[in-house]
Amino acid sequence: MNNDDHLERFAVNSSSNGFGAASESPHADFHVEYLYGPQWPAVVVLIERAAQLMAEERDRIDAAAREMNAEIAALTGFGSGGLTRLLSNAGRQGGTALEIAVQTAKDYGRLRNVQTAGLVVGQVVSPETDTTDLTTLLQSFGSVGRLAVVRQAATATILQDLVGRGRFVRAVHDELMAPWRAAIGGVN
Repeated sequence: MNNDDHLERFAVNSSSNGFGAASESPHADFHVEYLYGPQWPAVVVLIERAAQLMAEERDRIDAAAREMNAEIAALTGFGSGGLTRLLSNAGRQGGTALEIAVQTAKDYGRLRNVQTAGLVVGQVVSPETDTTDLTTLLQSFGSVGRLAVVRQAATATILQDLVGRGRFVRAVHDELMAPWRAAIGGVN
């Protein structure tokens, strides 16, 4: 079963918990929609997929994160002009895809959904830890880029029904999804 089949099963049978069992509460859909917004089935699939990443997939996401960071550094001028260039660009009208998405989330009452998904994504992509030693700390730093990629994908997924409203156009959505799709493939 591919990701799209899983998403379709979720959308068609939303009273299922995704494991073939009926929800314990007749209001479970409402609760999940409250957390992740009206696009909750797609968001749940993305989070579930992120939680099941294999080592080679994590490596591909980490590579996509490094590429994304290099593009951000070039855009903000961290390679040439540094902080001065970054501060001079701070008030520009265009905004990055993520800035546009956050503003769209605020404008359409989805900021809580983006924040909630971000917290959950942080839990599923961070390395599991039993101890608080230096190795664990270094592993958690290594997952920061992975977190950024998956959070961007979750944000785009939460807002996908708002494509075309205001400045949140298809190109913005696709830019947010690009690192995830390059590493993993399509979920939405």
